[in-house]
Amino acid sequence: EVDKWKEEVKQMESKLTAATGKLKVEAEAHRETKESLDKTLSQLAEVQGSIDKVKQESQEVIHKYKQDEMKSRRLEKEAEVKLMIDSATAQELENLRRKHKTLLEENNDLSIKVQTGEKERLSYESNLSELKETVNKQKTEIVDLYAKCAELES
Repeated sequence: EVDKWKEEVKQMESKLTAATGKLKVEAEAHRETKESLDKTLSQLAEVQGSIDKVKQESQEVIHKYKQDEMKSRRLEKEAEVKLMIDSATAQELENLRRKHKTLLEENNDLSIKVQTGEKERLSYESNLSELKETVNKQKTEIVDLYAKCAELES
């Protein structure tokens, strides 16, 4: 029976040695897996950092693009408005030039009429003066003729 127990102890020692070896192998595999996991987590953190950085850079690029787009649209609208204003201003300037030309022509016509009217007035004044002189001469003649008539009657 002691041999049986010895044999059983040997078997148990052998199982214990096998289990200890297996435990060492598993512990080593666990350590390697843990190291691999730590390395992978470190790489993942780096990749996540890179992704966050790229994401932030992308958002900045998109934001800058949107700002540039808005600026471009604003400049286009300003140019469009400026063009409309320039067109309206050019039209208004042309209208004012036509009006100025018309007013100059009208002024020239009126100046000519004023000069003609002034000449006519001077002519009428001259005629009036001559007629007054003639009337005065005729009055004097009439008075002289009345005086002669009165002399002849007396």
